[in-house]
Amino acid sequence: MYNPNSINALFTLDKYFHNALKNGHIFRTAELEAVVKVLSCKTHKLGAKAYACCNPKCSHEKRVCNTCKSKLCTSCGQKATERWIATINSILPDCKYRHITFTMPKAFWIIFQYNRELLNYLFSLAANTLISLAKKKGLTVGIFAALHTYGRQINFNCHIHLSIAEFGLNRHGKLKTFSFKFMNRNLSDSYSSST
Repeated sequence: MYNPNSINALFTLDKYFHNALKNGHIFRTAELEAVVKVLSCKTHKLGAKAYACCNPKCSHEKRVCNTCKSKLCTSCGQKATERWIATINSILPDCKYRHITFTMPKAFWIIFQYNRELLNYLFSLAANTLISLAKKKGLTVGIFAALHTYGRQINFNCHIHLSIAEFGLNRHGKLKTFSFKFMNRNLSDSYSSST
């Protein structure tokens, strides 16, 4: 049965993954391993645990298949994301944050798709853009970022999600509000001058 919430269905529906392999589509090793894990999730391929009643008169037993623990998996990946969020929340200051997404023209995607070591530079490029804007106001701001290499249509679309604190520290160590109108205006001006 088709489950629209399952990434597994994307690979098994109409034998998409099987046909892609058969037709010579080249996948990176990491992509192949991730898909194989997802397709094996909660099946006997990954093994199972057996749970039995501790009452000696009861013969009831339940087997539970192991999970894949892949970030690509809609079930296992969600758990990993929740753990990551909990870790980040325990580190970051308790204040309001603003979310901003940086992407690039589609023409550049293929460069990053085949030169994945370049993806690490996206973090500093995006963060430094916001840091330089905050410096214009004399502030040091807190930022955290997450890289996504695929879009909603499961197409390669590398982009960075950043969350930036609504406050920053001035040179005297005092908390000051960071104006998002200022940030948006400057980002819009930068974008306009680059196109």
